[in-house]
Amino acid sequence: MNDSKDKKVSKSKGVVRSFFESMPGVDYAEAVIDTLTDSELLKNVPVVRSFVGAWEFRNKYKRSRFLKRVEVFHSNLSELTDDDLKKFDDEFESPGEAEEFVTDLIELMDRLENEQKAIMLAGAFKRLVRGEIREQNFREIARVFERVDNLDLFLFMQGYQNPHSFEHALGDILVNFRVCKRSIKMATRQTMMLDPSKFESYIDVTYEVTPFGRLVLETLHQVYQDKIEPKYLIKTGSMV
Repeated sequence: MNDSKDKKVSKSKGVVRSFFESMPGVDYAEAVIDTLTDSELLKNVPVVRSFVGAWEFRNKYKRSRFLKRVEVFHSNLSELTDDDLKKFDDEFESPGEAEEFVTDLIELMDRLENEQKAIMLAGAFKRLVRGEIREQNFREIARVFERVDNLDLFLFMQGYQNPHSFEHALGDILVNFRVCKRSIKMATRQTMMLDPSKFESYIDVTYEVTPFGRLVLETLHQVYQDKIEPKYLIKTGSMV
């Protein structure tokens, strides 16, 4: 995507529309498809137009689960306005870029394990549409939501301010995705309360949320803000 306003948007819209219309229908899911394609809010969104019939070769069980995740994703986009969506559609600078984004998002939706992850993905998508994050940020955040277990994401979301939350593997998991960075140093501590001269050496491991991790945290807090104590709620642009 590009911020330039002198790009020929009509080409990307045409490619996405053609991409959608060339896909086969899915008879058993007509009700879900109608809900998506008849939505006044989303009818101009290239992503939603391209979900229908994307995976003809998959069996009915897998396709029904996929479409359920699509339905959950769709239902969590109600906050977006027509202007938001039109501006997003206009950001594609070439037909190839538009098609690549749509295809990647379809594949991502198919890989998600459950509907909670579809809700998280919708939260990241809304931030992308509103210009709060860049496309590369969106792809990286989506990768975190796809790969990290829900329980670990919820623990991070609720306990980011508590250093002990990162113990017992969570910190190391988040380091692997650049959500946190790890610091290791040698330290000393008193071993006997009654004898201040007694000390021992130990390895002190601490974790710190990275700037990218803050984007992940902001997204989770936007999605689940009603489940977080107000004093711990992270808002866009605030410091962790």
